[in-house]
Amino acid sequence: LKDNADNANPAYRGSTTLKLDTTPPADPTLVLKDRTTDSPSYTNERMVNVVVGNDSEASAWLISETQSSQPGEGDSRWGSKPTSFTLTSGDGLKTVYIWVKDAAGNVNTGPVSATITLDTSPPANPTLALKDRTTGSTSYTNERTVDVVVGNDSGIAKWLINESQSSQPGEGDSRWGSEPTSFTLTSGDGLKTVYIWIKDAAGGINTGPVSATITLDTSPPA
Repeated sequence: LKDNADNANPAYRGSTTLKLDTTPPADPTLVLKDRTTDSPSYTNERMVNVVVGNDSEASAWLISETQSSQPGEGDSRWGSKPTSFTLTSGDGLKTVYIWVKDAAGNVNTGPVSATITLDTSPPANPTLALKDRTTGSTSYTNERTVDVVVGNDSGIAKWLINESQSSQPGEGDSRWGSEPTSFTLTSGDGLKTVYIWIKDAAGGINTGPVSATITLDTSPPA
């Protein structure tokens, strides 16, 4: 340091180092998932889980359905790492873009995107018939195990058949399974009511209830 007379301060010694970084961070990875099923393909909710990877260099993130070109360093939408995202309304294929920015303000070259199909419409109600395995009767059977015929269920991912589930089951119910071709009635003669529910790939469940009845009669005639 020097004064106006050009006298130097001998006690002062100092320096400043600045690191120049013009290299953009690597492109991240992005996955969108249904919050219940973890499906990366379909969801029945607008809010989805977000998984961002390959972003160790990032200090800020920008996620958007519309930002397909590189955003500016000073864009007000830069924020913390996203773990969820709300899709725009309206069923159909949704494309979401992710951008990362490092501490020097460099933005990845991109674009990086992921897609997921939003389907909030429940499937149509199926049809159900119960049949005696020998006679084909839809009214009476003398065996607890009956044949099951489900209709109007094309494109369905899961089925749930039960004698007690008269109200709509949850999307995550553990009893969802493959399409049934037979069913074992509860013991005890009498009229039996069986319910069928279906779930599509997005997790949408029919409004229902849909049921069929058959009379179990295991007592031989006199």
